[in-house]
Amino acid sequence: MALQESIKQKTTPARAHRGGAAPLALALLLASAAPAPAQRLLSWPVRTGAGAEALLPGAAAVFWNPAATAVIEGRAEGLLLQTDGPDVTGLGGVALAGALRPTRRMTAALGYDHFSIDGIPRTSTSPNPDSADGEVAIAEDELALASARELLPGLWGGATLRYWWTSRDAGGDRGLAAGLGVHYRLPLPIPAALGGALFTGAEAGPRWLVGVEGASAPIGAGGPSIGLSYGLRDGGSGREHRAVVSAHWRGRFQIAAGVAGGWEREPGAWEPVLAASVWLGRYSLAIVREELANGFGASHAYRFNVLF
Repeated sequence: MALQESIKQKTTPARAHRGGAAPLALALLLASAAPAPAQRLLSWPVRTGAGAEALLPGAAAVFWNPAATAVIEGRAEGLLLQTDGPDVTGLGGVALAGALRPTRRMTAALGYDHFSIDGIPRTSTSPNPDSADGEVAIAEDELALASARELLPGLWGGATLRYWWTSRDAGGDRGLAAGLGVHYRLPLPIPAALGGALFTGAEAGPRWLVGVEGASAPIGAGGPSIGLSYGLRDGGSGREHRAVVSAHWRGRFQIAAGVAGGWEREPGAWEPVLAASVWLGRYSLAIVREELANGFGASHAYRFNVLF
């Protein structure tokens, strides 16, 4: 809580909309994570899809389960993501990632993400009064490396290294973390998979995460296939459940809807999660909408993928 108090002292409630509300929103968001020295301040999720994080495939998996980087359709995949938080929080971010399959039984991936909170005015009592823009710079960056290898038919194991750092006003902390993951495509007539990953320390983001998903055969002639996904992750301060149902049409369109609950959310509160994707040849566009805890509003993530 000391870090939260120091951030509050750098801000002033004088500004009515963003400048006044953003510090309050920031304090409440941080309170749920209970940051400590040398611990990540934001740890904002790189939300590329609505389903279980442990099974997010391809380049996106570098931010979650390294073994799931094996789930790419081509030889390589690139990803660009923009995240916009509610105006009251001033939060936004970008992420870049790429995954490559150099051999049939091995993949490698690299990812970078940056999240920041803008619109927090600096007061004369700030320990850094020489700021050019007069605002507190709350930002966090992460660089992630991952690799996966096929252990048995359908079973992949993966490993990841992550280096993160925060801005000076956010404490100037930095750290290195590691993780291991597995992804198993079940030998069933319909697509189904299990996945999970374990990481070192809460400061690396989630301590562990698991997921299961499956999809039906197409319903009728030209009808959609229906998918179900369930995920659970532990972020150090609690656990979050995620349950999503999706409909997929002919490999071109997908819509998904579900709920997420637990962790920083109020006990018994479940917030809606929505996503939509469209495939245009080797290109894919998607949007993910997720409600935040404590009634702050919704965050939106806009994703662009390309296969090579």
